[in-house]
Amino acid sequence: MSPDRKRTYETKELLAYVRSCRFKVNEDLLRDFQKQGLMSYPAEKRSRGRAKGIYGIWTEQQCNLLRTLCMMKEKHKWKPSQSCNLPVWIWLYWGDEYGVTFDQVKRSRGRTRITAKIYHKHFIL
Repeated sequence: MSPDRKRTYETKELLAYVRSCRFKVNEDLLRDFQKQGLMSYPAEKRSRGRAKGIYGIWTEQQCNLLRTLCMMKEKHKWKPSQSCNLPVWIWLYWGDEYGVTFDQVKRSRGRTRITAKIYHKHFIL
């Protein structure tokens, strides 16, 4: 691989890498992180051929973000509402170049406000 070319992962390689770091992850957890705005969708999609499906291509930064989210979930027992700050922090510190876009930041912050309203309504008198 040339120095100019960045490392990318197919979805199965992404999950295998995170598992090799001794974290539990599967496609359902990845989808949950995406729905919550914690992970973006694949940087690009490629076809396996006619009628063989499409697979996602993930950047190394997205791979590191998934590993970090799994670590926070397992080792630190973070809840999704607490994890929403991670994409925001990454975007503020490194910007779009690190793989966290402003759209992802907006999605994750929206989840935090909703979670806070629900918590306030049901648990604070």
